[in-house]
Amino acid sequence: GGDERSLSLVPAAPAAGQHMFEVTNGVHTHTICDTDEGERSYYENLKFCNILNTTMPYVVFPWYIVDETTTGISQDCPDSKDGCHELDLIGLGLESCLKWCGNVALLGDPCSDEGCVLKSFCRRTLGEENGEGICAPCPSEPLDCLAEGSTASKKSCLHCYLVHHYLYWGETTVDDEVLLSYALTSAPFYSTPGSATGPLVDCSDLVLDRVDTCPGAEDSICLIHDYVKDSWFYNLARKCEASGGLAMILYYSNVESNPDNLPGESYLAQPVNIPAVRISYDDGLLLTETKLGTGANVTTYDAGLDSWRDQYCSTTVPCMEEDMYCLFALDMDVGTWCTDCPEDPLDCLFPPKPGEGRTQNEVEACIAGCASDLEFGKSCKMCGQIKASSLEFGVDDPTDKCRFCPMEDVKHPDRIVPLFSSDKTEIECWKVQAFFETVDLHRDTKNCKLAQSQNYVCGCEGTGYAGANTQAKQNALEWAPRATAILSALGSLSVLYDVVQVMRRGRGTLFHKLMAQMSVFDFIGSVAFAFTSLPIPSEYYFAGAGGNDATCTTQGFFIQVGTVACYTNVSLAVYYFFVIQKGWSETRLKKVSLWLFICPIVVGMVFAFAGIPFYGNMLLWCNNAAGWWPDIPVAIAIALSTVIMGSVCWDVHKTHMASKRWQQGGGGGGGPSLQSKVIWQSFWYLMSFYMTWPPYLALQYLWASGREYDNYGLILYAGMVVPLQGVWNFFVYARNRQMKRARAMIATRVSSGMTLSRGIIHRKNLRHSTGQESNVQNSSPPEPSVSQNNH
Repeated sequence: GGDERSLSLVPAAPAAGQHMFEVTNGVHTHTICDTDEGERSYYENLKFCNILNTTMPYVVFPWYIVDETTTGISQDCPDSKDGCHELDLIGLGLESCLKWCGNVALLGDPCSDEGCVLKSFCRRTLGEENGEGICAPCPSEPLDCLAEGSTASKKSCLHCYLVHHYLYWGETTVDDEVLLSYALTSAPFYSTPGSATGPLVDCSDLVLDRVDTCPGAEDSICLIHDYVKDSWFYNLARKCEASGGLAMILYYSNVESNPDNLPGESYLAQPVNIPAVRISYDDGLLLTETKLGTGANVTTYDAGLDSWRDQYCSTTVPCMEEDMYCLFALDMDVGTWCTDCPEDPLDCLFPPKPGEGRTQNEVEACIAGCASDLEFGKSCKMCGQIKASSLEFGVDDPTDKCRFCPMEDVKHPDRIVPLFSSDKTEIECWKVQAFFETVDLHRDTKNCKLAQSQNYVCGCEGTGYAGANTQAKQNALEWAPRATAILSALGSLSVLYDVVQVMRRGRGTLFHKLMAQMSVFDFIGSVAFAFTSLPIPSEYYFAGAGGNDATCTTQGFFIQVGTVACYTNVSLAVYYFFVIQKGWSETRLKKVSLWLFICPIVVGMVFAFAGIPFYGNMLLWCNNAAGWWPDIPVAIAIALSTVIMGSVCWDVHKTHMASKRWQQGGGGGGGPSLQSKVIWQSFWYLMSFYMTWPPYLALQYLWASGREYDNYGLILYAGMVVPLQGVWNFFVYARNRQMKRARAMIATRVSSGMTLSRGIIHRKNLRHSTGQESNVQNSSPPEPSVSQNNH
């Protein structure tokens, strides 16, 4: 047509059997193709290559060698099987039409993989996914395709709504120097490519949500450094435009030196009315330091039409192919195209690079199609657990939106957040912040509170770990349990020393041996508890934490070894059952004594070794971080001890009531029974057990059920009392020793006083005797039968 504007050539989406290129002279655009053997893509099954067998009407780039015998223009297939002959085609053009279009079925005709005529699809009945179908007209709405009975029909139907995608190129010049840039802008049908020239102005503060305008940006180019790493460029472009800016140049921290040398894709569903490009971090830093105020030009331009086509998808129409999900722009309900699932499901939620975050609809689609089974915190009891499919998106009031760092004070963006990280992938603070800025989760949901409980890692203001939101509280979590653990270790050593002395004198019983075993293992557990947060890996950033995985596992193992003392309490309850309720002697007890020692040790050691793969951070120290099973043995020990001692108490009560009735009948004197004294002693020993374990056990099950991660008071209390069994054992043991000595002293004094009284009476009787026999009666009470048992 005589138009002298330059020609351009860009790749179009080729079918597997054709090589296709877009060629335009500024007035007309055609797709150049050549013939090739092989399988064709279903998306292109309604086109053929019209080989003209003549000189090409368009000149293309020199390195594209045009073979006029095999090169032509891509055209739509005719509406009928005989249409190829009606198009006045010749030679290879007719051959291509008959090859690619001859099998196209008409409405009502049988169809299979060859497809149907335009504006129709192949409808297959349920159960005939790979069989023959019937060509049916395309419905008026894509959503209607989901009503089709078979998956194959749904896929074929959705091909009626192939989406066209467009590309832009970007170009940036500053002070007459051309910089490599990447276009960031909307599609042509939302806004047009453009060019702007003006001085550079630093508008980096626009990355903050609370900053909406950039002073001095009027008639200038906004230069923005996204130092928070989580901004959507279209928001920044609109802020720049609202400030009077003519164009935007954006660069990110810690990304590749140069942007991808590719055209920018149209991600947006709302217009950006100014040119927007991204440059490398190095170039951006240089401009910020040396080129502010210098003249710059930013240009974006069309990279070609009809770049590729894809299945229609939306919030209601998912991608039908497996391992694919729908990409979205902003908050629009209609997606841009279907894309492959990311290799790591975590990428569904967290952006792989700064500025590449997903929209909320895209996050939901990616989770549904690629990460429905994704769970966070499975190996971290204290972190809580979040299942990706359980995230409830959407808030009515923007003020109810959950924010990971409410004050936007991410002081350590590159630290790793334990809750969302896995053995294979580490999720940094800036990624978590970007995710919660992108999606709408309610601030009162459990998932929001769990995430916020981890923001202390990033230096954000919040509840802190375990609810310790001040340094003083964090220090208390480190030192208060350490102090009680040290006291417990000293108490256990004291009891052990006294028991050993008793056994050396040959007065030891089975009771003393059980106390010795309990004290030894309680000492081991108390020492492990006393290290508190020191063995916890330093990447948790707890007060006093300075360990690694090996030190954490070691501490957890010896804490579990210390639970043998807890299980020995059950053996002690069994001992009291045999002595008090069954009346067994020490000789008879020897038959079962071995089991009373072995069973607690075996149970404790089995669970200690079984926990090796699961030892991890438990806020106060390292312990078994698995869900429910680690605490089952302790719960069973508490239940068994309670049942056994309840049986003993009931038996003593019945004996006491029978004895009382006998006394009231004149059958004997008063005074407390020996069994009553022993039952009180057993009660106090078991109270040391009850005062130690139940609070900590309750806390473990609350954590396993996803609650009370920030209940500072409960966590501190449970952490202080769980190491204290050695202290309680010492006080009860010392109390009984003192009471035994006091009873022996009183008995000695009473016996001595009664002997002296008998002597005085005897002398008086002799002085006043008249020769008559004195009939003085000795009325002292019989000495009670005192057990030699030292407890």
